[in-house]
Amino acid sequence: MKRRIIALMLAGILSISSLGGLDVYAMEGGETESQTESNVETDTEESVPIETETKESVFAETETEEETKESLAKTEETFETQSDEKGIMKTQEELDTGNVAPLDSESDVTAPEIDVDSLNVDVKSAGLGDKVKISLKVTDDESGVNNVYVFYINPQTKQDEAVILKYNSVTGNYEETLSITDSTVVGVWQVSFIYVTDKAGNLKTLSNEKIKPYSSSKANLEAGDFEVFRDEEAPTYSEDSLKISKDKIGVNETMEITFSATDVHGISSARIVYEKPVSGTECELECSYDELSGVYKAVMEVGTYMEAGQWNVKKIVVEDN
Repeated sequence: MKRRIIALMLAGILSISSLGGLDVYAMEGGETESQTESNVETDTEESVPIETETKESVFAETETEEETKESLAKTEETFETQSDEKGIMKTQEELDTGNVAPLDSESDVTAPEIDVDSLNVDVKSAGLGDKVKISLKVTDDESGVNNVYVFYINPQTKQDEAVILKYNSVTGNYEETLSITDSTVVGVWQVSFIYVTDKAGNLKTLSNEKIKPYSSSKANLEAGDFEVFRDEEAPTYSEDSLKISKDKIGVNETMEITFSATDVHGISSARIVYEKPVSGTECELECSYDELSGVYKAVMEVGTYMEAGQWNVKKIVVEDN
């Protein structure tokens, strides 16, 4: 969920410090020159008002797996689940899709192999509209892998919920991509256990050693954990950080404008908007993050036909991830 902070710099609301305003003057021969005011008095009214743009989301509780952990040995016959809006829980019909009756169940008595080191999620933190891809390598050299389930603990209900992984012939892994919607429960989704079967009916379970330390078959499964967050905080902008690189520039020369902004979930875009002195229209400059200095930077080039007069910063817009 994106949050946006808009620092308004309108005349009468806030006068930018000495490095905020920009004067552009017409010169002889059609040239123009810009000069920053060295001292701009602060207006008596309140400081920068912050306007935030939010996209509300309500994370609803999802329905959960009804079968107890003790009955896992009978999962192939009695596995019952309910579907939810989030797409994590699946129906019995979906779970049975692709099941193949063994040609000779007595010939295969070996359960599939789970490659714990291959367990992975492509992102560890996700918000509204994001996607999380879960992947795991499972093999069975005899009858072949039939079903691969990864069970997660719902952070709200504390119940196990199943995610069905499907085979990807390109990667050789079993994968599933989850979409984070407004009904997805916020919190850390931990892998509770992994449950796999082959086409001969052999099964294997692997529990999370941190959650079920007394299980006879356990491993560190935290590589499959991910967090769903609700972003309620807009980015933070530092008013005192606004600076320009020169106090005087001529035609075809460039000037850098920098400022600082932060957000706990990261910033996706930033821009600074000037108000032109004659037409009153806006001049918007996209900003890029400078990792070395830790600030956002925009570059303005003074052209021959730029409007002469006082160029004031109208607003700075910063949007988070």
